[in-house]
Amino acid sequence: MYSIAPQSSPGSWQVADALSRCDSARERVEIAVAGLRALEDGMHWQARAIAPLRAQLAEHARELNLVHNQLGAVASALAG
Repeated sequence: MYSIAPQSSPGSWQVADALSRCDSARERVEIAVAGLRALEDGMHWQARAIAPLRAQLAEHARELNLVHNQLGAVASALAG
């Protein structure tokens, strides 16, 4: 998701940049989770080692979603 910050609000470009970075990080986490899922499906003997990594990545994805939502609220406040 790309956000365009209003030029009149000081710091709004920083919020827009943070939103973009958050989206990018979330996409990378989702790609990593999908890759781990594929490894897990293909190598059942390593499933116990992969499961904790997937859990950690899922937690990071939840944190990124929370940060993204908070940044969206900040961007709305700056625009309003």
